[in-house]
Amino acid sequence: LANADRGGEFQHMSCPLSADFEETKAKRIRTLEALRLSPGGLCPVLARTVPQGVAYHHAGLTTEERNIVEEGYRMGSILMLCATSTLAAGVNLPAKRVILRSLKAGNNSLDAGRFRQMAGRAGRAGFDSKGECLVMARRVELDTVRHLVFSDLSPLRSWLTGHQLARALLEVVALKLVSKVSEVMSLFHGATLRSKTEAAGADGESLSDELESCLQILYTNGFIHALDPKAIGVKTPSATNTQR
Repeated sequence: LANADRGGEFQHMSCPLSADFEETKAKRIRTLEALRLSPGGLCPVLARTVPQGVAYHHAGLTTEERNIVEEGYRMGSILMLCATSTLAAGVNLPAKRVILRSLKAGNNSLDAGRFRQMAGRAGRAGFDSKGECLVMARRVELDTVRHLVFSDLSPLRSWLTGHQLARALLEVVALKLVSKVSEVMSLFHGATLRSKTEAAGADGESLSDELESCLQILYTNGFIHALDPKAIGVKTPSATNTQR
């Protein structure tokens, strides 16, 4: 990820007489100090690259290190972030430019959805009006690149069925978001992708039927209890008469 305008900020940063340069230099020193004080200490590689505005980001970093690197990128002390494909989704780090050096994520080839996730880091709505994505590819891979850029995305599909649905149901009961069967139906029919796409469950059940099956499974296995035919709650050893 590159967080600088072409020919602009990178060139400007090289001027030692610039007030902006001194400010950015101070930010980088603070980033280095934060990394040095983190539980993992300062990585020798980051000790060399952060003063140049470059850092890396991958799953091997500790939570503290990731937070420090991400904050450095957001505040502009880090201008280029070398990252694995795990940065494609989940972390809000918009960029001016995304450079992909491979058409693979690990051992797997990129599909259109994964490519759009990665490229979509550039020019995020609310941050920029445009962004750039550069793909490094061999000549024999040009058709693959065109396919990734221009192909339609696969339709969204809900995975809220079976075990996933039962777990989601248990969580909303435990969080006291629902306490009645009618509230369960209202919540899952009003706020889930599956309810909007009307996708059947693993066994072809409708959402309402599968919710009722999941409620019965959770009740039979002791995860929830029924205070009356219409009220439900989490089953705990110390609370059998209090609605949960």
